[in-house]
Amino acid sequence: MAVNIDRLRELIVGGLNKKQIMDQLDIKNHPSLNSALINLMQHDDKVYKIKGGRSISESKTRTFKTSPKGSITLPSKYLSLGGFQPGDTFQGKIRGSKVILTKLEDES
Repeated sequence: MAVNIDRLRELIVGGLNKKQIMDQLDIKNHPSLNSALINLMQHDDKVYKIKGGRSISESKTRTFKTSPKGSITLPSKYLSLGGFQPGDTFQGKIRGSKVILTKLEDES
């Protein structure tokens, strides 16, 4: 079932909590709500936080492993949580045991 993102936006902006939004939109489980929220954020190019719940970006800590060739693959679905899109360019920095990726603005 596709969620009406315009209605979802209205409910979030109106201050409804996660349970109220799920009831209003007849959403049966949290992954479906999270998926609809990701679609809304991608559509609006804006981050929304639902009252009474963590934002999706806060709740998506993942562990990644280097491949035998030393590369790391970050799934596009995971990157989309931060507003990243295929083809984006990043600057990488190593700080101790951390790798920091910063999206570079388009130069077109």
